[in-house]
Order: sequence, then C-alpha cells, then structure tokens
Amino acid sequence: MEKEKRNYREQFLDSVNVEFSITRGHPLPIGATVVRGGVNFSVISSAATTLSIQLFDGCSREPLVEFPLDPHINKTGHIWHAHISGIDPGITYSWKVYTDDPLLSGGMQVIDPYAKVTCGGERWGNPLKTTRDDDFKIYRLSAVTDDTFDWRNDQPLGLPLQDTI
Repeated sequence: MEKEKRNYREQFLDSVNVEFSITRGHPLPIGATVVRGGVNFSVISSAATTLSIQLFDGCSREPLVEFPLDPHINKTGHIWHAHISGIDPGITYSWKVYTDDPLLSGGMQVIDPYAKVTCGGERWGNPLKTTRDDDFKIYRLSAVTDDTFDWRNDQPLGLPLQDTI
C-alpha cells in the first residue's frame, strides 16, 4: 500500500509544474476553462454542502489528489469555483459532491456536466453502485481541453444553404 501511495505522489508531481497553487478562482465561465497559468474550475450545485476537485492520471480509477473547496471562499451563490495554477490541458478530473443525504454520506463522484471531453466508460452499462457497501463510483472522467482554434485565413465556402448539411 505504501508503494502505491508513493506512485500516486510521483504521478501527481509529474503532472504539475513549479507554479502549482490553488486560489479562489472565478464563478464564470462554468466548466473547466484554460486560463493563463492554469485552469479555472466552476460548477453549479445547489444541493452540495461540500465539494472537492479530484485530479487523475489519465483515465485511472484512483485520484492522484483531492482538493476540498471551502464554501466561504470557493462558492458564489450555487456556483463552486477554484483556480489551479501549474496544471496543463489534458489532465483529467471529477467533482466529488457531499450532501446532507445519508445515502451519499461518503460523497458521490460525478463528471463535470459542462465538460467538452471525457475519458473512460469503455465498459458501457456498469452500475453506479454495485453493492450496498460499495462507494458510488463513476467510470468516466472529465478532461481539461484547450479549445482555442486558430482559424487563420479561413473563408466561408460560399455554398447555397440548400447544398449544406
């Protein structure tokens, strides 16, 4: 078990750079947005009493690290948000939501409903909860993507509307 923890630690340290830090972030835009120096994470949840961001190495099932958010600092209305400096596009993540519901006392791991890219889910149809004592697990993760695209000198095709799809 100790060896696994060291491996997770080493994998996490390989995923970040020296500018790594977590700050309050901004509530808008919603989702994971690549900004200068890192990624701003934001999600809406009216039911969450506590919320965490979990970072993963690729599509692995075990998080490398979990960052709990403080509702006094990282929450504006029903929007939870944080900025993580020192991570790059391509890192995978999920939200871990804690509510007052006793069935979810251990928290529920969910993908970002605003994610533009996901990974995992190769085995379609797995239940979220496999046994009474099992934690809720997801089989998909959200991935941070830099969706800027340089259109350069692209021009409209000039086709009549009826000839387009």
